[in-house]
Amino acid sequence: MSATQDLEELTTGWKAPHGEWTALAGESTPGELAELAPRVAAAEQKRGDRLFAAREARRRREQANLVKQKARCDEIERALADEQLTLKDAEHFLRLTRSLLGNLGRLPARQDREALSERLRAAQTGLTGRVRELRALVEWKQWANVGVQAALCQRLEALAERGEEDDEAFAREFRQIMTEWRQASDVARDEGNDVWRRFKTAHDALYPRFEALRTAKDAVRGENLAKKVALCEEAERLADSTEWIKVAQRMTELQEQWKQVGPATRKDEREVWNRFRAACGHFFRRRRQDLAERKEVWAKNAQLKEELCGKAEALADESDLDAAKAAVRQLQAEWKTVGPVRRSRSETLWQRFRAACDQVYARAREAVDAPFVEHIRARAALCERLEALASDAGDDGGAADARPPAVTPEAGGEGGGEGGPPAGPPADPAETVAAARAEWRAMEPIPRPQERTLAARFDAAVGRVVDRFPGAFAGTDLDPLRHVPALERLCERVESLVEAETSAPSADARSPSEILAARLREALASNTMGGRADADAKRREDAETVRRLQAERRALGVIPGETGHQLSERFRAACDRYFKLNPAPPPPPAASKPRGGRPRRGDASRGDGPRRRRD
Repeated sequence: MSATQDLEELTTGWKAPHGEWTALAGESTPGELAELAPRVAAAEQKRGDRLFAAREARRRREQANLVKQKARCDEIERALADEQLTLKDAEHFLRLTRSLLGNLGRLPARQDREALSERLRAAQTGLTGRVRELRALVEWKQWANVGVQAALCQRLEALAERGEEDDEAFAREFRQIMTEWRQASDVARDEGNDVWRRFKTAHDALYPRFEALRTAKDAVRGENLAKKVALCEEAERLADSTEWIKVAQRMTELQEQWKQVGPATRKDEREVWNRFRAACGHFFRRRRQDLAERKEVWAKNAQLKEELCGKAEALADESDLDAAKAAVRQLQAEWKTVGPVRRSRSETLWQRFRAACDQVYARAREAVDAPFVEHIRARAALCERLEALASDAGDDGGAADARPPAVTPEAGGEGGGEGGPPAGPPADPAETVAAARAEWRAMEPIPRPQERTLAARFDAAVGRVVDRFPGAFAGTDLDPLRHVPALERLCERVESLVEAETSAPSADARSPSEILAARLREALASNTMGGRADADAKRREDAETVRRLQAERRALGVIPGETGHQLSERFRAACDRYFKLNPAPPPPPAASKPRGGRPRRGDASRGDGPRRRRD
């Protein structure tokens, strides 16, 4: 009995057997009960444990039921306080309240039952009133919907009679009428049938046109969907690219194109937009991450370059110039190995480093030029004398074309350099320039860089003097008109070669039949004249001719005057055009020596030309 699952058996069924045991145990001796008493005690303990567990389980169930019923009461009270409560929900909560009043289940205490019952009765009273009010409101709304439906019928019939030409306006009006009809569809069952039949007649007359418009719009939306899918695919292809600037610009263009594409089908619009946004976001996140990494690299490179700048600036006071130049070269080599820095700092760091290196090289040049300072100054002074002569000539331009009377060198040569520029034009510019040129040739040599610079300055000054006094140099080697005919001939020679190249038919422009005819003519020339014109050899010969003409032009020297300047530009333009039309030709093929020392047929030593092709 103590092992049974029936609680009724444990409580009421236990009493009779246990009482009979107690009576028999009173009449027995302890020795007789030695074996039986422990069994009865174990059964009593087991029964007590089972009764305690059953009472605890019942208490938990009652407590859970209390929590459940309180939650239901809270829900009903919240619904009663809701201003947006509908009639359907009010009727549902009223039925629930009535059901709970009749069946609350087992609760822990009577006070709990009374409290819940009181709350439910109050909610029932409130819900009954709300249901009454809502029913009246629904009946009034149903009565009003009949009038609304009649007005919608009139609008639909007017739309059919008007024959709206604008398809978009027609579709929008039809869709709005259908939306309002669904909102006003709640009417009493025995009312509105006539209105419904009237509405359906007008609707069936207009629906085919609306359906055609919707189909056409769906087709357009499908095309838009295809365009957006294409944009998505391109964006997804570019999402993993590392060409940041180019792809970022293209991504921006794709986003602008996306805005220009109209809407797609509703069920696919969100999906395709999520694809496009994910691809663009993936690329720009990678770009930001790469930019952050590059900024770190730029910062490290900037620090390294600043260190190199500091080392280069520290060499400014180095006494050993050879060691300083070697250190600068080493720093320049290290500079080339350092990666890029931020663009806003790149030029500043480079100018700083370059200024420090230039300072070292300038000190080295000054040390090299120190023994030649007086010679450099003498050449510069001679250039200044000629420049002053050319500038002073502008004050008396009318006398430039007339040959002045000859004077002694003492009158016009030596005095200009030591005493400063003369007050007026010289008596004989040709003799002055000749004396200056002789003096220039007699001067001591100086380092080559300074010599090139001062020589160019000296030549320019001589040219300016000749431009000022062209008549004074007639018949001399500086005569502006002496080399003009020669330079004209050089220009004509180069221009004739250019014209020959431009007038020759291009191989690419010939038809296949013309190319075949040219090959046949070359083959016939090989058999009849014993040779064939080599186009590459002709080009090489012309190129050598142009280079020889350029050497002749350099031998003419500077030709002063406007005419000389124009002819020089004409010659340079002709040469540039020729070499643009004829890039450097391939080297001539090496002559192959025939076997056995005997010339083969068609060998260049016999002049027979190539062998005749059998095809």
